Amino acid sequence: MSYATLLQDPRWHEKRQEALQFHGNACGHCGTASSLQVHHPRYMRGRMPWQYRVSELEVLCRACHEQEHPRQTLRSNLQNRLNALLLGKELSEQHRSEITALQAALRVLK
Repeated sequence: MSYATLLQDPRWHEKRQEALQFHGNACGHCGTASSLQVHHPRYMRGRMPWQYRVSELEVLCRACHEQEHPRQTLRSNLQNRLNALLLGKELSEQHRSEITALQAALRVLK
């Protein structure tokens, strides 16, 4: 089962709400109350996302959460750029070189 599927589980939704309340419905880094997400700073093997105490979770806004996952964010941005280039009808030599560089960078980030 994928992590994204686990986050659809009603037990996670309940734990998420509990964590938001516990942490004051504000980002723990910048204090904003918009675009809040619940972050697992450390994962424990064998635990489901909802099997953490709220004190083990952090509430972060989307921007601060992305800063906690720079490698994932970078990989996503590179993949999006690669996809955009590959959808182009005519590719210049410069685009082909960029595609090769993006593919190499994505292999390193796996």
